[in-house]
Amino acid sequence: MRALIVAVCCTMLAACATSEGTGSARAAADATTQAVYADNYDAVISNFDSGLKQQPSRAEVGSLSDTLHSLGNYKGISYVDGDPVKAEYTYRLSFDKGTMALVVRVGQDGHLSAYRLFAQS
Repeated sequence: MRALIVAVCCTMLAACATSEGTGSARAAADATTQAVYADNYDAVISNFDSGLKQQPSRAEVGSLSDTLHSLGNYKGISYVDGDPVKAEYTYRLSFDKGTMALVVRVGQDGHLSAYRLFAQS
């Protein structure tokens, strides 16, 4: 019986991790990426928590937008992996000419407390 309870709890935790990775965290990550792509500073920081809002400058968002545009049209986001304990999720961003990895962390207020892009080879 105890093993069954543990198995059910593990399944529930995995379901929560997947749903967060494909739910509100994914929506915020995608909306933020679209805003970066469009070089829309105000829309970018609207998904950030108060600490993260202070970090990017308009010029940095513009530079990142240029980097994303160099990969062609933005095609979308797909969930790769997540760590529900850290509330950290990894996604693949697809473009006409390649992909980038995106790692986000969701703060207790539901806003992004981290947004990191990594080039993929």
